[in-house]
Amino acid sequence: VGTGLTTIWSVHLGAVLKMARWPYIPCTNIYEHPLIDEFTILGGHVPVPDAPGLGVTISEDAVERYRVEDHFVKPTPRQIHTIHWPDGRDTHYPNGDYREAFLQGKLTGFLPGISLDRRIDDGSNDFEQEYKDRFGAAAG
Repeated sequence: VGTGLTTIWSVHLGAVLKMARWPYIPCTNIYEHPLIDEFTILGGHVPVPDAPGLGVTISEDAVERYRVEDHFVKPTPRQIHTIHWPDGRDTHYPNGDYREAFLQGKLTGFLPGISLDRRIDDGSNDFEQEYKDRFGAAAG
């Protein structure tokens, strides 16, 4: 998933890995600008550009417009993650730290009936109160 540059890089990679299936969902529509001139999708495939390099023209204006500082860190809004377990329990986390526990086998994932809700801070008093109730006043 990425901008048009990532998509075209993936097209080239898939073209040289002849024996591999290379499913790719570009999701370029989620970005404000693809950073390249448009590419064509034909029958679910993108023709490999044959111009030098990646074969596309980079929009230097767009690159400059969306440039961020080298050490930019996107602020993460406060969140309440709630895992709903099949036995009726709910566990709450102020972020995604539970992911590592799932990966390490400390939490059982993918049980029939398990689900996750993620609530992002919307600035409301309701969110503020729930966050304080779940994690304490100093959390976040």
